[in-house]
Order: sequence, then C-alpha cells, then structure tokens
Amino acid sequence: MWTWLRELFSGPHKIAGVDAKPNRKSRAVSQLREAELVIGLDFGSGFTKCVIRDPDLDFAVAVPVGGARHAYVAPSNPEGFGSLKLRLVRAIQEHGGDEIPSTYEDALVKRLAYFLKRARTWFESEYDSRYRERRVLWSANLGIPVTMEQFGSSQLSQKFRRALHDAWLLSFRPADGTTVDGPRSLEQTGSHAELLNVWPEVGAEITAYIQSTHYRDGLHFLVDLGAGSVDVATFNLIGRERQAILATELSWAGVEVLTHHERPSELLDTFGTDLYEVLRSTKTAKDRTSRDWSGPLRTFWCGGGTARREYRERRDHLDRTLQDNWSQWHGFDVRRPVLPSTDALHAPGLEEDGYHRLSVAHGLSYRIDDMGTIIGPPPDAPPVRRIQYSPPGLEPLESLLD
Repeated sequence: MWTWLRELFSGPHKIAGVDAKPNRKSRAVSQLREAELVIGLDFGSGFTKCVIRDPDLDFAVAVPVGGARHAYVAPSNPEGFGSLKLRLVRAIQEHGGDEIPSTYEDALVKRLAYFLKRARTWFESEYDSRYRERRVLWSANLGIPVTMEQFGSSQLSQKFRRALHDAWLLSFRPADGTTVDGPRSLEQTGSHAELLNVWPEVGAEITAYIQSTHYRDGLHFLVDLGAGSVDVATFNLIGRERQAILATELSWAGVEVLTHHERPSELLDTFGTDLYEVLRSTKTAKDRTSRDWSGPLRTFWCGGGTARREYRERRDHLDRTLQDNWSQWHGFDVRRPVLPSTDALHAPGLEEDGYHRLSVAHGLSYRIDDMGTIIGPPPDAPPVRRIQYSPPGLEPLESLLD
C-alpha cells in the first residue's frame, strides 16, 4: 500500500525527470534519490497564501500565487462571489455535517485543486535544476478555522480533510479531463493521512514562530485578524517540542464580515470581548503565576485586519482597560508588533511587515510530526466564555460550478 501511495502522491510531473503515474514504476524511478516536498496551503476566507518546503534542506519558499502588486497573496474566490469558506462553515452550522449541498463542497474542491496545481507547477519550473534528478514525494497541509479544542471532533475538520483529499486527486488530472488510476475516496485510501493533513490555522502560526530564530520559552498572546474569522490564543512554550495551548477563541468577526455586517459596532464589541476573556481566563485559571504577566508579555498581531483602524481602536481600549483596572497588569502592553519574519522563508520582494500574512502558510509547510506536541490547559480550568456568531448571509453557488 505504501509503495502505491508513493506513486500516486508523487503524481505525473516533470520534476522527477520521469513519468511517475500510478502503477507504472520504472527502473529509472527506482534509482532516483527521493526528495520530500511539503505544501502549506492557507486557504483564507478572502485570500490564499502558499509555501513549499523541503524539510531535509530546511528550505522554504513562498509561492507567488498573486499578481505583480501582491505577489504572495491571491483572492481565494472567483470574482463576483462571496467566500467559499464562509459558505461551507455556515452550511455546517445550519445543516450539520451530513446535509451539506454537494455544490458547496464541489466548489471548494475545485478551488483548492487550482491552488495546489498552480503551486506545484510553479515550483517544478522554478527549481527544475535542483530536483531534476530527484524523485519527489509531495505532501500537503491545509489550514482550517477551528480552535485547538475543536480540532479532533469538529465536523468542519472532517469536511475540509475530505475536500483536501479530493482536490489533491483532481489537481493531478490531465488537461484532457482523463482521471488518474486509483482510489477516489477517503475510505479507499485510509493510510493517506501521512501525506494529506488539515491543521488549525492558529496552531500553524504558533509552529511558524516556534521554528523561527525569534523563538523563546514562556507565555505568549496571539491575535489573527483574517477576512472571515478572528483567532485569539494564549500559549505557553516549553522547548520547541511542546506547546501548551492555554486558551483559544474563534469568532466570525473578520474584515469582510465586519464590512458587510448590519451592526459593525456590535461585532467589534465581540472582538474586544474575545481578547479580554482569553487573557482573563488564562490569568485567573490557567497560568496564574507566569513571570511573563509582569511584562512585557510577548504578543503578536497577524492577518490583513491588523491595518484596520477599527480593530486597532479596540486593541488600544483593551490595553487601557487592563492598565486602569488590574494592578497586576502594570507594565503589561498588548500593543505589540506583528509576528516577526524568519530567515528560513525565501520570499523575494516581501516587505518585513508583510510576513505575518504568510505565517499560517509558513507554519503549515512543516511536517505534521515537526509541529510539536499539543498540551491542553489544566483539566480543572474553566472554559473561555463562549459566544456563538454565525457568518453573514451568502449568495447561492450554482454558477460557480459551470
């Protein structure tokens, strides 16, 4: 089974220097040295980012999926349509995992396949000389909008995992529309999990930081302001191999949701509440004695929403509230810089303050085994105060599938 999977997921591509279609193993293929390449795909509600990594060489490159103005950021959705990601999330919330219209999933699969194929094609062209005499084993990790607590049992996790698998197969389909040989469903390729994985987006950002030269042990606070969702997390790092995720909150209060919301001030209040509650629950119940509370607590702001005035105002208000009302927060400052860049990512032309938008894709480009061991909060710690928010109303998808 493993030999067959290696053939399928290597796929037919020129970079190996041979035709590596499934069930067509040649003597030339068997004599080539293997090279593992990992695609980290951040399919955001508004924009998609992609990084490809060679783990053995510790070399990672950002894929220029965008245009001349924004090389490393491309619209996730076809022009004139809303967010596929938000549509799928809303469908799961309203209908449950077993009643989602196939049009939602089909559209997502097609879009994921487009980015996967585009990334591989660009890399094969750009680095042909480096890998021409290597037999490439591809794998891929896709970020999903769930908290670390929800990850294991979330219907969203299952749906995106299935979509990634189907998109991967579709991305190897030749231009004439013929299909590659082999199984077409998850049930038929159970051991594929080593090659195709989904991972919480906030966890990928933590991984990118852990693997960077800026890493340090201790308590951290992270806020990712995306187009659809906002991730807020506190985590404690105990060496690069162990990460204690103390508290996470995900709300649908991102930039695009805010722009089209009937009551934007109410949504911004939600954002401010999430920031406060994650910090409060961490301080009072999950890591009371950390020396990092005396400041400065290392805080990172990520995502396209960091440039929006409305979010900055709520952040500053939170900082004043903590300073004025909690004596133990003296010297603590949540107005810290964006996630720092790393020398390990090759992205020509990327400005220093633009790295944070690639941090999820960068973290996803690591092997799953290199993402560290997740340790939950203390078992007796109360949960973060939860408020449920749904993505806004979205248009039908049918015309996307023509």
